[in-house]
Amino acid sequence: MSAGNDYKKDKLQISENEQNIKQNDLPKGWIIKRCKRRNKWKKAYFAFSQDELIYGQSEEALVKNVPLKNAQIKECTKDDKENVLSIETNSRTFYLSFDSEEIRDEWLQALFTIKVIACKRLDNSQACIIQ
Repeated sequence: MSAGNDYKKDKLQISENEQNIKQNDLPKGWIIKRCKRRNKWKKAYFAFSQDELIYGQSEEALVKNVPLKNAQIKECTKDDKENVLSIETNSRTFYLSFDSEEIRDEWLQALFTIKVIACKRLDNSQACIIQ
């Protein structure tokens, strides 16, 4: 883990300017995802859409979603893979494997940011606890 992981806090405050984050500023691209049924790792294209992470077999076919508001997002290892994030939702746990620690950390920061924005938008609260 890198020493500059300042996003790992109990609370993450997002300013009004950060709430107006542009979709172009968020990461998007191919990530290795652990399949739910076969427990194999497979590439999928991921992007952000308002309060959730969306993914599919291509950039044009983003048909599945991962709601982030109540998700628990953590760094982990899985099946001997490093640079993995787990996203635990009410219905399932997603495992995403990244090519490097830097790319993983970029996605982790974006996931936390979108999660906080989702909490504020849906709960109208001023702070969101990062789990």
